[in-house]
Amino acid sequence: MTIEIEDPRDLHIRQMKRELEAVRRRYDDMRTRGSTSDEDCDLSALGKHIVTAVADGLREWVRGKSGRSGNRDEAYKALKSADPDLAAFLTVSHVVYHCDTNEYLATVAEQLGRQIESIELAQFLEPTFQKLVREHTSKNDATVDELRSSLSAIDLHWEVWDKRRAIRAGLQCIATLIQATNSELVVLDKGPSTNPKSKHPHHTLKPVSSTLRQLRDSRLFATGTLASPTAMLVPPLDWSMDRRGGFLFPRRVHETFVKPKRLSRQQRDALESANCDDVLFALNAFQKTGFVINRRVHAVLRAMWETKKKTECAAGLPGYDPKPIPDWCPAGASKEQWSARNYEAKRAHKWNDKRASNRRKLDGALYAADELQEEVVFYFPWEVDSRGRFYPAAGTALSPQGPDYGKAMLLFARGKPIANENAARWLAIYGAGLYGYDKADLDDRADWVRRHRDEIRRVARAPLTSKAKEFWCKADEPWCFLAFCFEWAAFLDHGPGYVSRLPVAMDGTCNGIQHLAALARDVETAQLVNLFPNWAVNGREDIYTTVAVDLRETLKERANSDTFARQWLDYALEQDRIKRKLVKATVMTIPYGVTLTGCRDHIEDFLDDQEQNGSRHPFDDKQIKRAPGYLSKELWAAIQSRMPAIMAIAKWLQGCAATMTKAKLPLCWSTPTGFPVVQDSREKVPDKELTFEGFGDRITLNLEIPGDSIDGREQRQGIVPNFIHSLDAAHACMTVSDCLNNGVSEFWFVHDSFAAPAADACELAYALRRQFVRLYTDHDPLGDLASGLQAMLPPGVELAPLPDRGEYDAAAAADSAFIFS
Repeated sequence: MTIEIEDPRDLHIRQMKRELEAVRRRYDDMRTRGSTSDEDCDLSALGKHIVTAVADGLREWVRGKSGRSGNRDEAYKALKSADPDLAAFLTVSHVVYHCDTNEYLATVAEQLGRQIESIELAQFLEPTFQKLVREHTSKNDATVDELRSSLSAIDLHWEVWDKRRAIRAGLQCIATLIQATNSELVVLDKGPSTNPKSKHPHHTLKPVSSTLRQLRDSRLFATGTLASPTAMLVPPLDWSMDRRGGFLFPRRVHETFVKPKRLSRQQRDALESANCDDVLFALNAFQKTGFVINRRVHAVLRAMWETKKKTECAAGLPGYDPKPIPDWCPAGASKEQWSARNYEAKRAHKWNDKRASNRRKLDGALYAADELQEEVVFYFPWEVDSRGRFYPAAGTALSPQGPDYGKAMLLFARGKPIANENAARWLAIYGAGLYGYDKADLDDRADWVRRHRDEIRRVARAPLTSKAKEFWCKADEPWCFLAFCFEWAAFLDHGPGYVSRLPVAMDGTCNGIQHLAALARDVETAQLVNLFPNWAVNGREDIYTTVAVDLRETLKERANSDTFARQWLDYALEQDRIKRKLVKATVMTIPYGVTLTGCRDHIEDFLDDQEQNGSRHPFDDKQIKRAPGYLSKELWAAIQSRMPAIMAIAKWLQGCAATMTKAKLPLCWSTPTGFPVVQDSREKVPDKELTFEGFGDRITLNLEIPGDSIDGREQRQGIVPNFIHSLDAAHACMTVSDCLNNGVSEFWFVHDSFAAPAADACELAYALRRQFVRLYTDHDPLGDLASGLQAMLPPGVELAPLPDRGEYDAAAAADSAFIFS
């Protein structure tokens, strides 16, 4: 039954309660949650027992400390007023999630401490909440705008926990967990320090039994521990330069529209004097887009997930069967045999942890959808990062930037009628692309949907039948394709005038390389990423296939004399669909700073994915460790050879970073929308030592803080991705303003993927092209960066001259059919 609340004040009050009681509601749900599986019931009982034991341990510890006069214990100051039940729930959830990740103990403890601080902040805000409720419900003439203004103006008088207090609070909770479970769940592990300047060991948390991994895989702690809910029942507060926005109540003191992570003091100062009106306009526009849960997709997803088969699930859902860890080598095994065994074990652990993480994300998305499925409309608060990129403020798999199933469970709350053939065409183009038929001409894609109308209708009628699943589960993005099948079938049944709420997305063709090609003004690379009118070249280009073909030709020349070359050819590079997947991850991350090591990692991930799909690689135990490294070098050479112009731009940017580092200066620039970016990575230096005695023995931790010296390595590695990210953020900002000026008010985006209702898809497509052209014809971002950095350098220090740039004119992108499609 749909919840109808006529008085908007009541809706705001309900949202305030959701925010203030978010962790409490998750804790209560954990206590009452059941399962039809006896195994899960036993596991749930065990998890609840552990939480209760930790809560009792915290109560006892606080009581023991409270009798001491003048107690100066930082952990006691932090935890004396905390709710022990909620603190225990957060502790178990946090340790279950972060155990065995090799994260530094101080980092895990600080994150936990901040979570507990958020509970106390909510308790601190409770009287303010009660006062606002009384004020705005006792007046008949009180308006929602007055209530929102009051919330936005809340002045917090909260003593922010410093880093040491947060760490000590987290350490005490973790120590209480270890003590309450008699060290049978998790223990403290000491390893060599990762910082050569530190004389103390690297402490991490390690599981000591399979129980913790079972808890990680259970649904008990998959709901998340955020201090605020994932979405809002009312439009988020508007951000401004001097007023807090987003959630009704702040999640942190001195909250701004820019996420604090990696935000340097110099960038904070630059933001105070910058004109960010365009960024704020786009940010607030994102927050006004309303959503509802796509109940049909939600029901299918839950039905398939609830089967809980201990096998790999269909449609890309993570399975339960772990990848087996290789046995220890027998006595007398050679060094090579041990090396091969350890390499396979490392890959298996990595794969199992990845799947466990994916299961937790899926459970969290379903939990959020369960909460929101009856709501008439909900909204996502947004914020930007230090590059100006837009992100939902509460991280969750259920969001416009979530995985395939997360996006598929969202519909626009306000739809628009499909009133003409062009709108229906864009809806069909989108559906074909989701299935994987995205390399053809746009009209061919629309025809593909029309040819498969019977299969699509069969899916919409009964998506869980074996014949229907055989069709939609094979799609590249199966859950979004399922949502499309429901929408297309409904449109066919209703005809013109059908009100469509499905987000119709269009993606850039390797968008990062599109930006690099426009910066380099390189004709050849621009052709590869469809920055030309497509009748001027040979139809739609696909850069991934082009690089894969280059790699294949290189290996063919060596196949007769090189075993690795012959094996890779036979296994992957002679199969069109597979060879593109082999190179895609590396090629698309070239603009984001991928290294040769990253290239090797991508190839290892490819091997794991293929093996999971039943395609075992041909390499024996001795070869498997060397085969990915061999191919990564060949792939890297193919990329360098195919796109020398953009690689020159990347090299020049890294050279700029090196020059600025030598001059002891950060990298600073402003995007075409006025957002100031400061890349100022500092070398970490040990702070004062922190000692702690709660683990049965005194341990000493070094707290790393940013030092005075600029980290040249991080500056070089970060400049290319950060510069490109700042440009795609500017393009998004400009596109949003263009859309609003032309009647498009509902949209979402994932950096280089933009969506609007089918009725507005054509206007969105034009806006994307217009603003990309503007970005590189009205502005010269690379030249502006060079002049800005040069002005910062002392006399006599010169940047390297800009690389020679080509003759490509970005105006040509205006008529490209495939720049975004």
